[in-house]
Amino acid sequence: MNDNASQITETVMIFVGVAVGGGFGSVLRMLLGELTTKSVPIGILLANTVAAGFLAHVSTLNHDWVWAMLSAGVAGGLSTFSTWAAQTGEMWAADRRGDAINNALLNLLLPVTAVMFVVLPQLFQG
Repeated sequence: MNDNASQITETVMIFVGVAVGGGFGSVLRMLLGELTTKSVPIGILLANTVAAGFLAHVSTLNHDWVWAMLSAGVAGGLSTFSTWAAQTGEMWAADRRGDAINNALLNLLLPVTAVMFVVLPQLFQG
C-alpha cells in the first residue's frame, strides 16, 4: 500500500474506532447512570472515576487507532461532565445543598485519585 492509501486507512480506522468505542462507553454510562443512592448519583460518579483511571492507563499505549478508540471513544463516551453538572444543579435547586456539594467534591476528587493510582506506580518503577 502506498503512503496515501495507508494514511486514509488509518484515518478511517480512527474514525470507526472512536465511533464504536464511544457508543460502547455511552451505553455503559447509561447503564451505570441508573445506579443512585439517597444523596449522590453513584452511577455517574462511578462512570467518571472509571473513565479517568482507564484513560490514565490507556495513555501509556502507542497512539494509533486503538488508542483513539479506547481514549476518545470508550473513556470519552463513559465520562460525562454535563450529566454531573445537571445533577449537581438539580440537587442545589431542590435545596439539597449538602448533597450538591458532596456530589461536586466526590466527582472532582475520586477521578483524580483514580488517575493517581494508575500514574504514581509508573513513576516509581525501576
